[in-house]
Amino acid sequence: MIKTALEKVKKLFLSKEFIVFLIIGGMSATLNFFTGFLFRQAFPGKYFYTISIWVGFTAGSISSFILNRLITFKAFDEKIYSQIVKFAVILVFSVAIASGIANILMITYYSLNISFITDKQAETLTRLASIGLTTFFNYPAIKFFSFRKINFKKDKA
Repeated sequence: MIKTALEKVKKLFLSKEFIVFLIIGGMSATLNFFTGFLFRQAFPGKYFYTISIWVGFTAGSISSFILNRLITFKAFDEKIYSQIVKFAVILVFSVAIASGIANILMITYYSLNISFITDKQAETLTRLASIGLTTFFNYPAIKFFSFRKINFKKDKA
C-alpha cells in the first residue's frame, strides 16, 4: 500500500507535465518575486513586507492561471469561471502557506539575531523559500481540482 502510494507520487512529480508546470511556475515565480520586490522598494516600511508577498503572489498567480490553463493542462473541459473560482480557492491556501513560511523564517531570523546576512537578504531568501515550497502544494491541487479532466462517457450503440 505504501509502495503504491509512493509510486503514484513518483509518477505525479516525475512527469513531462510537471516539468512544464515547473517552467511556467518559474516564469510566474519570477514575476511574483520581482513584482513583490518592486512593491517592497516603493513601500519600505516593515509592515509592507507581508503586503509585498500578496502583491507579488497575485501577479504571479494571474500569469500562472493563464499559462497553465493554456499550456500545461490544456484545460478546456469546464467553463473558465468555474476554473478561476477553484484556482482562487487554491491560491488563498497557497498565499497563506507562503506568508506563513516567510513570516516564520523572518521571525526565526530576527530571534536568532543572525548577522552574516542583512535584513534585505533574509527577506529575499524567505520569499524564494516560500515560493518554492508552495509549488509542491500547488501542482497536485491545481491539477486535480482547478484543471481536472472531465471524462465524458460516450454511448456505445
